[in-house]
Formats: sequence, structure tokens, C-alpha cells
Amino acid sequence: MSLAIFPPELDDLFIQHLHDNVPSLAACGLVNRGWLALSRPLLFGEVVLRDKNYDAFLELLTTPEALTFLAHVHTLSINRPDTDLDSADAFRDLVPRLAALSHVRRLHLCFVSWVGVPTEALDMLPNVFPNLVKIVSIFTTFGSPADFTALVGRLVHLEEVAVQGAFLTDGDETSAAHDGALPPPTTLAVVRTKIRSDDGNPFGYIARWLAKSPPAAFRTLEAGTLWPSALPAVGALLAAVGPNLRQLDFALLNHVTEQEARTHLPLSVHAPNLADLTLHIGLRRFHAPNRTRLHAPWALLATATKALQTLTLVLTIDYIYMLDALDWAHLNSELRRLENLQTISLLVHCHNTITDPEKLVGPNIRGRIEADVAPRVKVEVEVLRSARMFTRLNN
Repeated sequence: MSLAIFPPELDDLFIQHLHDNVPSLAACGLVNRGWLALSRPLLFGEVVLRDKNYDAFLELLTTPEALTFLAHVHTLSINRPDTDLDSADAFRDLVPRLAALSHVRRLHLCFVSWVGVPTEALDMLPNVFPNLVKIVSIFTTFGSPADFTALVGRLVHLEEVAVQGAFLTDGDETSAAHDGALPPPTTLAVVRTKIRSDDGNPFGYIARWLAKSPPAAFRTLEAGTLWPSALPAVGALLAAVGPNLRQLDFALLNHVTEQEARTHLPLSVHAPNLADLTLHIGLRRFHAPNRTRLHAPWALLATATKALQTLTLVLTIDYIYMLDALDWAHLNSELRRLENLQTISLLVHCHNTITDPEKLVGPNIRGRIEADVAPRVKVEVEVLRSARMFTRLNN
């Protein structure tokens, strides 16, 4: 059968099926002009800068050959391409050299230091990446939350930001307004964070920054691990975004009390239309049983409205018997109350102290969901060998 008689949509399906097979995509580009046009976006869609290809790629951008792929590059990943990037001046030199990649919509920073990046480099970013809608920052070090807000505030078309990294300082917790900071983009819909800091929790600063000028598009908040000191600011953010919030992911430290959760995070008031809730619960040997049973996430679940459709519990355990510490009676009671609930997913991060977790965890958990709940609600159990940095980073 001649290739010419295949409908174009079948050609597209053939090429899409090979999306992660670089040699095959390169071969498809040699078949005919039609397949060349279909394969190029997949072949050149993502560029990853590493030590080995960093200099060669920047040189390639200055050649005529670059015109064959520049329009197809939609994702740029910078995976610590050079040790010089640990210095603040490196970005000032790097950013202008990426100006040819104006079609990039997603920027990934991995193992990069963002400490002391000069203002002129930040000011260049909107011109170099005018179409940027998503930033993912993994294992990135920021000097302070102000560095983070200075980056995000300049990208006026940004829709999603995810950051997993360290902050050297928390920022000024007493600052009420952040008057000198640029407001968040009005298009910002998704914020996902998992932040480590030597001083506490910088998310309070970020929450106040978002709450001062809440983006109209804001729908999803993944707050990472929250310290008690950040709860008032996070509560103010939830109040500011109000009915727009659809997806919420909270990991509260174990010493956050039930009363603190109810006081600062009343979901029934601040998030009446919340459809997707994720709660992280630590069930480790060093957690006192009475503290675990009254863990603050249960208070959040109790205040969720009946609009909730999906509930995800991320459990961290080091021995299978620690599942007994979970208040399953309370959980079943809430599942009965949430009449629109369709799915409950339990993601269980098992430490290496548990042997055969796939055989033990699933049956153990499914047997605790009471019979009158199970037929109505889909129960999913997944065993995780390593903790996820973001619950839904790839969505």
C-alpha cells in the first residue's frame, strides 16, 4: 500500500506513537515532506541543556541551521549546564544567548542556584521568553522568597509555577504588603511548592504576596509542608481566591494542631467549590498515637464541602502496623457525608523497613473502607517507593 493513500490523520497517529523514540522520529523525517513536518515538533520540542551539550547548543543557535528547529522548541530544561551557573552573573550572560528560543512556553530549572541573580537578567526574561506559561524549578536554591516573586512577577503570561527547592531566608514575616514587589500575573492558575528553609517556612511570604493581588485565574494550590507560622497567611490567601479554588494540596507538620487548622483553614468558608483535595499524613513510629489520631488534616477534611469529588491521602509509613494509628472510623464517616465524592486515592510512601509492600498495603487499606462506602466511591491504592516531589507535577 502506498503511503500517499493513507489519510493524514493516520500519519499523525503513526508519528505521535513514536513521541519518545528519537531514532525512529529522525528516520520518519526522511520519508517525505509530510512526515518531516509531523516529526519535527516531537523531535525538537524539548531541549535539555547539560554539561555535555551546553556550549555546542549555544553555538548552534547562531547558525542558519537553527532555523529548521527553533519554531518547534516549546520546552527548555536547564540541568545545571555549567558550574559557572552557581554564580549570580552567569544568568546575566546566559539569558541573552537564549533569545532565539522565543517560542519556548515551558522552562525547567534543575540543580540551579537562583541566589543574587542580577535585576538586569530578570528584566531580560520577558523579552527572551515572551510566550512562557510554565516554570518548573527542581532542586533550585533561592536567596529568599523575594527572589521567587521577582522571577514570577515579571512573567505576565505565566499560568503555572512549580518549585521544589531551598530558600536561604524566609523573608520578612512582619511585612504586611510587599509594596516593592511586582504583583503576580493575572493569568497564574496553578502554584505548586515544596520548600525547605533553614529559618522556617517561606511560604507565608509567598502566600501574602499572592493574597495582596489574587490572580483572577487562580484554581490550584499545592502548598507543600506548612509550618504553624504560615497558616494565617495561607488562610488569607484561601479567603482571597475564595470560590475560584478547585484543587488544594496540603502537607501540615505533625505539630500543627486541629484547632489551628480549623481556625486558619476553614475550607467550607474559603473554598466552597473545592472539587479535589489532597492531604499528606505522616504515620511514623515517632508520632504519638494520640497526636496522629487528632492530626490536623482530619480537621481540614471535616470542613470540606459536599462539592468535593476527589480525595487523595498521601500516607508515609515505616511499619505496616502504623496504619492502625489512622482514624479509619472518622474517614469512613466523612466519606458518607461527602455525597458527591467519586474517588478516594491512597498514595502510600513505604520506607524500606516494609517488606513486600505491594502485597501488604493494598489489602490492608481496602479492608478498612466500610461496605456501605465502597460501592459508591472508587478506591485506588498505589504504593510509592519514593516520595513524590509534587503530587500532580505532570498533570
